Amino acid sequence: PDSHHAGKLFNKLQLQETLNLCMDSSAPLCIWPTRLDGSRSGSRLMADTLPVILDRYCEQRLQVVFIADGDFQKHMRRLIDRLHATDRAAVCDFDAQRYRLAYAGADFVLMPLLLDPCALPCKIGQRYGALPIAFDAGAIHDCVEHLDPTANSGTGFLFKHFDANGFLWAIDQAMAFYRQSREFRSSQVQRIM
Repeated sequence: PDSHHAGKLFNKLQLQETLNLCMDSSAPLCIWPTRLDGSRSGSRLMADTLPVILDRYCEQRLQVVFIADGDFQKHMRRLIDRLHATDRAAVCDFDAQRYRLAYAGADFVLMPLLLDPCALPCKIGQRYGALPIAFDAGAIHDCVEHLDPTANSGTGFLFKHFDANGFLWAIDQAMAFYRQSREFRSSQVQRIM
């Protein structure tokens, strides 16, 4: 935890290079670490909000990486192509080495899951210093507490209303945190790790 910042920058650049994303160690990077399944409401919510997310945080150069298999992969790839966002978003098959690299380079873990909110990706993310942005349900509710850096408490960003507005609100909270000074963010991430 006490040397996470330098490692995060290095791993982020490595991930960006392997996925042909814009090389920028200061860009906030979000990963989607779970299956892209068209029948899951979380995958559909992600597809519905991705255009807004990329547009809203264009100036901050936010990047989104999907390390996931599933039948919804093609849809996400077409969406990214249609948005002309291949330098800021990427979809790739699950690969254990890339999966670990994604956690190591990510700032945030996207977990907008409704019915089967497994907490393991959130726990892994916290260990790597990648804070969860997740729906407040099930096991996630038990292992993620909404971040309140002024009180030096919390471990991620939770939303309570499972819809685009709720998810975007949590992303807004995460991005407001990311805009804080590096020292301020690092102290919180180190505590969470």
